[in-house]
Amino acid sequence: MSFFKRKYRIVTDSYAGYEVQHKYWWCPFWIQTDYTNTHGSIHEAERFIELIKKRNNQRNKVIKYIE
Repeated sequence: MSFFKRKYRIVTDSYAGYEVQHKYWWCPFWIQTDYTNTHGSIHEAERFIELIKKRNNQRNKVIKYIE
């Protein structure tokens, strides 16, 4: 369901040009993604979003159950 997915946006910042922010479906505020994510171009920021999405999809998957 896309309603529950995290949304991303790219905004300008005062350091290198662009910053990636995300928003949870339940939160009214946009949050900076990771600690430092300032980028010199929109293309770099878009690649950063793809890396974050890939990392989030790989996180918390069950590898093995042990009884």
